[in-house]
Amino acid sequence: MVGVVMAMVAPSVAWAQGTAAGRDSATAPPPLFTRADGWLAGGFVAGMVAVWPLDESIAERSQLPSNQSNAALKNTATVFRELADPGTVIIGGGLYIAGRLTHDRTMADIGGHASEAIIGSSVVGWVLKSVAGRARPRVNIHDPHDFKLGRGFGSAGDYQSFPSGHTLAAFSLASVVTAESGRLWPREQALIGVLTYGGATLSGLSRIYNNAHWASDVMLGAGIGTLTGLAVVRYQHGHPGNWVDRIFLHEVSVAPAVGGGMMVGVNLQR
Repeated sequence: MVGVVMAMVAPSVAWAQGTAAGRDSATAPPPLFTRADGWLAGGFVAGMVAVWPLDESIAERSQLPSNQSNAALKNTATVFRELADPGTVIIGGGLYIAGRLTHDRTMADIGGHASEAIIGSSVVGWVLKSVAGRARPRVNIHDPHDFKLGRGFGSAGDYQSFPSGHTLAAFSLASVVTAESGRLWPREQALIGVLTYGGATLSGLSRIYNNAHWASDVMLGAGIGTLTGLAVVRYQHGHPGNWVDRIFLHEVSVAPAVGGGMMVGVNLQR
């Protein structure tokens, strides 16, 4: 059920990004959040509400011996779990570093913005996890409504289920890559969106398979990640010369210093 809901949401997200990108180019600077974002948020909330009553049954079905003993499912879940964490951090950071080393501004731009979105959404997710104090399904698969205010702070992780951190990281990366591709390769944006959001969806489903999250945790994480990524890209491109880009996308020059050694110069102007 959750896979079906997320599969329906992903193409809508890609379409909305393309629509928003067209509007952004016509207005300067664009708002941090748009009406399209509101519709997307509503869609994710509706999806979370739809799967909420099914949390227990979805968790139980995912843990059936026939599913857990399936080597293909197990290996796929492992791949996409690791793609979300630490994969998203490696991809975002790797693109940024590679772009800086090769002086490829586009690559550094995508990697930097992806990293910003992952960090931002992760902070939001951690606060929500800690405040909600929801028990993971591995604690008691028959009690998806085990919340306790503030219990997630200082816990070992068993009470930090809501939302899914892996999922929000995966969707943060997907939304940034898809949004950036709409600016660079608009004809390929739909395909890129299907691939990135498809991978992010499988990352979320892997967390259900691993008995680490409820379906509603995954839906909320997908929404937070998507909206954070969209906001980061929109803000950064709508406010050229902002302090974040001046710090992380500045030009760096290295030259021999008088008297020996090396001198590093940083240009904070864009």
